[in-house]
Amino acid sequence: MRLNVRLSAMTAMLCALVTLLMLAGSALSYFRLHQQRLDRQLTAMADSFDRLMLTEPLPAVAPWLPLAMDSAGITRLELLRRGETVYHLALPPGSGRGDPLSDTQRQRELPLPRHPDYRLVIFYTDTLASDVHSLRATAPVSVALGLILVFLFLALRWLRRQIQPQESLETRARRIIYGERENVGEQPDEMPSLTGSAIDRLLRDLAQAREQRSRVDILIRAFAAHDARTGLTNRLSFDSQLALQLEDNQDVGAHGVVLLIMRPDPERLAERLGPAHAAAIDGALINLVSVSVKRYPDALLAHYFRDDLAVLLPHCSLKEAESLTHQLLGALATLPDIPAACRDDLLHIGVSAYRPGQTAVEVMESAEHAAREAGLQGGNGWSVYDNRVPQRARGNVKWRTLLENTLTGGGPQLLIRPAFGRDGALDHYIVINRIQDGADTLTAAEFLPVMRQLGLAQRYERQQLLRLIPLLSQLPGVVLSIAISVDSLLQRDFRHWLRDTLMQCGKSVRSQIMFELVEADLCQHLEPLRPALRLLTGLGCLLTVNRAGMTLVSTGYISMVPISVIKLHPGLVRDIDRRQENQLFVQSLPEACIGTRTRVFATGVRSAREWQTLLDHAVAGGEGDFFAPIAPLGELLKKYSRFDPRLV
Repeated sequence: MRLNVRLSAMTAMLCALVTLLMLAGSALSYFRLHQQRLDRQLTAMADSFDRLMLTEPLPAVAPWLPLAMDSAGITRLELLRRGETVYHLALPPGSGRGDPLSDTQRQRELPLPRHPDYRLVIFYTDTLASDVHSLRATAPVSVALGLILVFLFLALRWLRRQIQPQESLETRARRIIYGERENVGEQPDEMPSLTGSAIDRLLRDLAQAREQRSRVDILIRAFAAHDARTGLTNRLSFDSQLALQLEDNQDVGAHGVVLLIMRPDPERLAERLGPAHAAAIDGALINLVSVSVKRYPDALLAHYFRDDLAVLLPHCSLKEAESLTHQLLGALATLPDIPAACRDDLLHIGVSAYRPGQTAVEVMESAEHAAREAGLQGGNGWSVYDNRVPQRARGNVKWRTLLENTLTGGGPQLLIRPAFGRDGALDHYIVINRIQDGADTLTAAEFLPVMRQLGLAQRYERQQLLRLIPLLSQLPGVVLSIAISVDSLLQRDFRHWLRDTLMQCGKSVRSQIMFELVEADLCQHLEPLRPALRLLTGLGCLLTVNRAGMTLVSTGYISMVPISVIKLHPGLVRDIDRRQENQLFVQSLPEACIGTRTRVFATGVRSAREWQTLLDHAVAGGEGDFFAPIAPLGELLKKYSRFDPRLV
């Protein structure tokens, strides 16, 4: 239906409604005025009767009283004195206002102010009731009123049908404003149809733009941290990660192993076997090393220099590194299409364990020295630079005993690190866990993978939440960021427990909880995780993604999940003032968050130059030694207890 027809119909309906309101108002006014007139007449009759009783006897009113009664519509009068009738006068039925026994007769008892012992009872005919009961008098008004009501009923039904398409369009627009992008296509009953089609076209264009933006972000990530030829991590990123391991763990004792793997020269291999065969062997070797390294948590494989590969194994011992080298050398025999003359001289592996006090350059020089020593031995082999480095290797039995005792004893030590906004205001606190094993201090990056391997991760996370949630009531307005694993959220029993636990908390307490997820794990299990994430956000909790930027994943999850904060990996922040490729990525991430409530935070900020560079690239906040060191959670509780003695 065209717009002018709708406007005409709407105007007609409004005119009918105005007519109905005017008719109703006129009727009510008529009824009220009639009642006021009747009250005045009856009151005047009672007042006149009261005054005459002062000067004349009752029989003297008989000549003129019937005329007054007839003009006022009164059919009968009774004068009562203390309940007894002392005077009575009634008009004949034929000469008055109707039959005294009809249902239009009314009765009114009025006091006489000058004669307190007397009361006047007046019987009168209600002319309004007689008119209403008259079909001839009320039929036109009743018919008009009925027609107007029927017209209004039909008009309202028509109007509801006409407004329903607009309401459907408005509902879809509201869902889009609230962030939904799926299942918000055009409905068949939406009006105006051109508006719905325009919204659909804009949504398609927006989806295409997001896909293109996601591809660009992936390319930027690849440019910043990955080698173009092999697809592995590049040397700059590897050195940054190694330096990060050595610097960030100084207070707990950095330890781990670096493997430098020397492959055969591809040019010489191409001269002997041909370019195609040499490229196939090179790809098979890279794939072999990549598959073998994946089973180590937080391991990093990089194309380091020329044809050399480097492997970073944080928190691993020499024994575990030796096991990996034996596995690599043993798997060479399974590679197909490699001539026997080349099979015995494919890999030379140098192993170097790093320890506190070393630099990244020293560790890599040690690994290179060990790799060259392995090459001098002839054939496939490996060599350790210094096997006298003190190791902290723990077997499964020792690990289980340590972790079981820790959980039984109340859980790991709780520490916090504050995160600040770009304006310097406190944003939230990050909860950090550490385990004390004698003189050694174990970080979460070291013991959490073992907990998952031993099946203790859910128990650990439940215990941590049960320890922290009661403390939130003592920290009003403080948001605590708590790490939670994707594996736990994928378990139904854990989700149900988490839901029941959070529902027992107040809304203000739930708003103080921020759950941290690893970006790579979130993107890998995004669809199965969406119900759990909707549950957490529906309960009022916040979501955070950490370690962003170190894996080649799409940023499309930003528009699909209501994330509050995205935290950059410390490796991207380290020396960002001197690394243009990292600046390019950091600049692209806030742009990908435009249109959402997601903010980008930096982690591991150490210097004012890094922080200024991050601010120049639209980062919303940060955390690290530049702002504040790690401190025990108890200090924060003491700080708040100073202002509220009840918390002590």
